[in-house]
Amino acid sequence: MDLMMRLFKEEDGQGLVEYILIIAIISVCIIVFGDDVVDAIKGAFQEVVTALGGAAID
Repeated sequence: MDLMMRLFKEEDGQGLVEYILIIAIISVCIIVFGDDVVDAIKGAFQEVVTALGGAAID
C-alpha cells in the first residue's frame, strides 16, 4: 500500500507519461486519417509537377 501511495504522490514520471499520451494520440490520428493525408500530399505534389510541366505521379 505504501508503494501505491508513493507512486501517486511523486511526479518524477509525469513528463514521460505526457509524452507517451501525445505519441499515442498522434499515432491514432495517423491510423485514422492516414489515407486522407497521403492523398492530400500526393495531390499537392501533382499540382506542382503539373504546373512545372512534368509527368503525372502514380
